[in-house]
Amino acid sequence: MTLLLSVGLAATLGVLVYFSVTSLPYLAVSPSSDPTFGEVNGCLLHAVPSARVGFAVAPDAKSAAVWSNAVIARCTGATERSWPLPAVTHAAFDGKNRLWAISGALDAGGARVLLLEGEAPQERGDARPVQLVGVEDGVVALESSGRLISLKADGAVGGLIDLKPMPEAVLSSSADGRRVAVTVSGGILIFESSTLLKLRAEAPCDVEYLWWLREGHRALISCGPRSSWALSLDVDTGVQDIAPARGRIRSVLAGAQGPWVQPCDVLPCTAVEP
Repeated sequence: MTLLLSVGLAATLGVLVYFSVTSLPYLAVSPSSDPTFGEVNGCLLHAVPSARVGFAVAPDAKSAAVWSNAVIARCTGATERSWPLPAVTHAAFDGKNRLWAISGALDAGGARVLLLEGEAPQERGDARPVQLVGVEDGVVALESSGRLISLKADGAVGGLIDLKPMPEAVLSSSADGRRVAVTVSGGILIFESSTLLKLRAEAPCDVEYLWWLREGHRALISCGPRSSWALSLDVDTGVQDIAPARGRIRSVLAGAQGPWVQPCDVLPCTAVEP
């Protein structure tokens, strides 16, 4: 069943892993003892000990970033690097493990997309987005107007598409970073990540959440009400199958070989496969 683009979008990783402080339930797990992210989390806790508002994980699961309202820090193992930035609202790693961020207040016209390489952040593109997702060769940015923009590391625009306003839509990318999903209340939109060619717009069920899977461009979709059942979907072919019924925690895949990630104390922790 096709999801009309005029439907209001309502309701965060693939290459991107991002969570805000309110995106998922807090888990009573020590982030510094996590088997995958323990060393990285120890470094992140030192870099931003309090007032953390979000985090991102690289596709190789060896690097992660965390930010507050005044600073963003990246740790690779125990190696720390920080940039003082005001009002960081979102960040993502792309397929080359490069860190991107949105900094500045959108209502003041100051939101910017920054590539965090070298000593000084580098502004990329002319987007003023509210959300980023890392893809194979850059990021896809979502503006409050509903515009999606594909940005490359050199600032070039790979694709642009205007949709309806999407205030609470969730962006995510496939394990190889070549597909982007916009998960909305009751449906999904699928795009090719580099050019933003629209591949699919469907409501196969009352969609509540989407997990990308490791194999190909397959996803697992939680169907409502209250996640009572799930579908597996090949987003390229449209082939669907009913998935086994069981409880699933909302999480995001960190790269083609990486673990699924869930938040604990606004830091990454390893999640059970959905």
